[in-house]
Amino acid sequence: MRQVCYFGAASEPTQNRGECERLRPAVLGGGAVLPEPGVLCDRAAGSSGRAGQRVGASLLDVLVLREKNGKRETKVLNILLFIKVSVWRALFGKEADKLEQANDDDKTYYIIEKEPLVNTYISVPKENSTLNCAAFTGGVVEAILTHSGFPAKVTVHWHKGTTLMIKFDEAVIARDKALEGR
Repeated sequence: MRQVCYFGAASEPTQNRGECERLRPAVLGGGAVLPEPGVLCDRAAGSSGRAGQRVGASLLDVLVLREKNGKRETKVLNILLFIKVSVWRALFGKEADKLEQANDDDKTYYIIEKEPLVNTYISVPKENSTLNCAAFTGGVVEAILTHSGFPAKVTVHWHKGTTLMIKFDEAVIARDKALEGR
């Protein structure tokens, strides 16, 4: 059985009302607004990631024009800092808490958010305690990276709050090292 949570006045009813609560769109600090209507939480997490990818693709164009004068990033660290600062500020009104690189893998980076705003307005039943509705944010980040020319797989985990684990393709890391050699 698949359970989907929809939010907003124009949303369809949930498939299992006992497990989700309907919320109105929330205007958050810094002018950030949760999408309405939109699928933010899904037991399979695939839907929320896909919804996030649609938002991320649109958001990238807006932010690159507004904050970078149309110039896109060419290095891995720069695009990750752009996401940590500019994208987070546009979505949530603040920077992400941390950006870290894995000690043992140069392809893996982590964006850590201690208390994700997306999870603040969603009630997760105890039987789904492993469900992390920040998969929506993971979809946004994956779309921004992919559309910027940095193909990566983004997964969301409970660790130090919520951690977005970003694994770049080998070609991205090879290109980044070649750019450093110039």
